[in-house]
Amino acid sequence: MNGRTLTITRTDEDGGWPAFKLRAHMSIEDITNFTSTTYTYYGLDGEQAPKDTTEVIIHPSVITIKGYAFFCCIFLVRVTMPDTVTRVAEFAFEVCRSMRFIRFSPNLEFIGACAFAECKSLKAVFLSPTVTHIEDKAFICCEFLSFFYMQESIEHIGNNVVNRCHRLLITVKHNILNSEEVNQWLMQRHAHYHSIKLAPALP
Repeated sequence: MNGRTLTITRTDEDGGWPAFKLRAHMSIEDITNFTSTTYTYYGLDGEQAPKDTTEVIIHPSVITIKGYAFFCCIFLVRVTMPDTVTRVAEFAFEVCRSMRFIRFSPNLEFIGACAFAECKSLKAVFLSPTVTHIEDKAFICCEFLSFFYMQESIEHIGNNVVNRCHRLLITVKHNILNSEEVNQWLMQRHAHYHSIKLAPALP
């Protein structure tokens, strides 16, 4: 919107003051709505990401991703979790239906109840040996989850952790030392799975 000029005229009735004019320039500026699809999370009490967030960067100062921090961020696709994070609280990422990529902290220890429930686009989960507790329904209703990897270090697994994950091909629970071995294992499982699917039916 363009600026406007306001003219004010004052004249005292008793004539004691000379008439004068005051010209004031008023500039009105339109401020567009600020929307950012990339959100940096600082772990503050009550902090919740905007619902239109598509990418999340967890600040390195964060130790716990708190409950409901990203609840119902249905456009969220990518999450980067720094090595400092040790806990993901209950319902933290529930109903993040578009989330496909998540980099878990290699020092993660605890995953709360329903933390990733209904993350329907999540296809693979690889948890580090530091994870010792996974609470009830942590990954329930992750409809496209095909691979769920955890190690023997798990001390507590809650009820229905991967319930209603109908595409889940395999849940692994043994020691794999590095990413190269993980990749080799995935390729072997993938080849094995497709060899079964493509094998001709027995007469």
